[in-house]
Amino acid sequence: MNLLKSQSFQRGSPLIVVLLLAAFLRFSYPGVNSFASDEARVSLMALDTVHGVQFATYGIPSSAGARNLPASIYAFVPPFMVSSDPLVATYFVGLLNIAAIAIVYIFASRLWGIPVAAAAALYLAIAPFNVFFSRNIWTQDLLLTLSSLWLISAYLAVQSPSTRTRRLSLLALTVITGVGFQIHFAAISLIFAWVYMVLRYKWWKNWLALGGGIALSFVLLLPFLYTAACCAPELISEYVSGAGDAAVDGYRSPLLLTLRLATNHYWDYLAAGDLVQGTAITQTTIVSVVLMTILLLVGAISFVISWRRNMTRDQRIASEILLVLLIMPILAFTLLPFTARLHYFLTTLPVIALIVAMPFFAFRNYLLRWGMVLLLAATCGLWFIQIEHNLSTINGRTAPMGMGTTLQSVQDAASQLPADVPIVMHTQSTDTYTRGEPATWRVMFYERDMRLVNGWTNAILPSGPALFVTDADGMPAFEEVNAYLDDAQDYQPIEGAPPVYAGTINFDAFDELYNWLDEPVAFSSGLTLLGWRARTISQRFRVSTVYRIDALPSDTQIRQFTHLRTPDALDPTTPPSLVADIPFTPQNWRVGDILIGIADFMALDQIPETVTLDLGHYRVDTGTRFPRIDGSGDSVRISDVPRN
Repeated sequence: MNLLKSQSFQRGSPLIVVLLLAAFLRFSYPGVNSFASDEARVSLMALDTVHGVQFATYGIPSSAGARNLPASIYAFVPPFMVSSDPLVATYFVGLLNIAAIAIVYIFASRLWGIPVAAAAALYLAIAPFNVFFSRNIWTQDLLLTLSSLWLISAYLAVQSPSTRTRRLSLLALTVITGVGFQIHFAAISLIFAWVYMVLRYKWWKNWLALGGGIALSFVLLLPFLYTAACCAPELISEYVSGAGDAAVDGYRSPLLLTLRLATNHYWDYLAAGDLVQGTAITQTTIVSVVLMTILLLVGAISFVISWRRNMTRDQRIASEILLVLLIMPILAFTLLPFTARLHYFLTTLPVIALIVAMPFFAFRNYLLRWGMVLLLAATCGLWFIQIEHNLSTINGRTAPMGMGTTLQSVQDAASQLPADVPIVMHTQSTDTYTRGEPATWRVMFYERDMRLVNGWTNAILPSGPALFVTDADGMPAFEEVNAYLDDAQDYQPIEGAPPVYAGTINFDAFDELYNWLDEPVAFSSGLTLLGWRARTISQRFRVSTVYRIDALPSDTQIRQFTHLRTPDALDPTTPPSLVADIPFTPQNWRVGDILIGIADFMALDQIPETVTLDLGHYRVDTGTRFPRIDGSGDSVRISDVPRN
């Protein structure tokens, strides 16, 4: 049976209708897509891979603890080759999900007929979990596509009349299995299923296709293995140490999670969350869960009846593969020492959809069929209304206890900033690998001249035209420059989105706020100390040091030591009373800029009215200090510094 031959209009028209419906639910409300830490970091690593900035040799940390394999980044390279806009990547994910629906439809229509295919495709098109797991830049959103490809490849590898097709299908199946696990850890269940099929159908005899598939699937793993061998052995140990993090409560039961996924119980945490709690439409979710439970029970009974009575050999083989796809994730995450999570079972969705649709094959009675049509139509109608309600509620705002920060909210804030000047963005950190905020802004301004600054300890005042930007009004960098920030505006076009403050530096007002040294002090770190100020702010004693950047050092990690000395501890050979070391990031420096170091001392009760400060810089890796250019040691002492 050739599953790939062209479809007639009669066979294809239900598919077109379902795919249009699926496309509406995945592409409507553009930007109402989750865009928090994971999405931003994956996007940035894919962009850097595309543009040759840094080729990804591993992915972001997974929910299991270990870092994901690099295929989790490579999977998103295609959309970012087209555009740096993350919205394009969300459309890419949606298209792959829609393609999976088409694959399931084609597979089912050839084996069980159009009614079964249409019902299964309709379930996949509207089931809320599948809708919301197809709108984001998450690797788990690719699991349905992987399992659908796995399903049709496994069937062709067993049942195709052509030897060549069987071999190519086995090759494809093996590659999908190997690459799938590299894209998302949950696809390890496909490895379990693959092993079963190899043993069941003696595929080891076809060693060329099997070995070729294994070899090809290892190609994407080579950068990870090379990095682990040469530079980062902890990559391997993370996978070993990650084992054992297993929850045993019933809520994490693989079987119950699969049932929850199938019935779409409590899915609004992916959407509007608390924003829609208590509304009339939300209260209908229990009705849709009950209706879907009935459909699943009837479908399971129909599946068993059909298996025992009237399935052909082709249908039995296909049904066996479906059962393998359903059972293996439950078995795998019962046996493996990892905490099960709901999205680990997205590979079962094609099976669940076909179980729901099976009554349209098993039942010949006209009334029974129409009863199932009405049940399915009512369930899908409720789901459509609920999904539309959630999406429209989030549109134009964020959902803190649901989807969270949306791509729309971040893009709208970024689009408000003037487009013709460079940006100096002061945010939570400069670490775009582990922190979502800097990764988000790097992605938003990927094609613009934008520098990231750790706004908790630094402020950079650019020497040329540029926007000074922060993403929190309580950030020390904003507190530092607020008094001399001209044209300061709060860009918060989306309700609930993090605020973005931007303006330009008024250097005349800047000059009036600091105590300037009679003779600036230059360090071999490339910084020249020009002045300082000290004050009590927000229950902290803050010391701000003003530097001019005169050169760019080769060291990538530098810290300023800020030693506070009380009158009884002025001897430089004795330990200081209090210490506040702050990091500098030379990668973000430009010659001529002003750098302000911001050191906060929290123990106000230990600080007298007047203190002495010793300031300098040191290398993080060796701890060695940078000497002064004038040869007068490696620090600057500032005396008689008032606390207020």
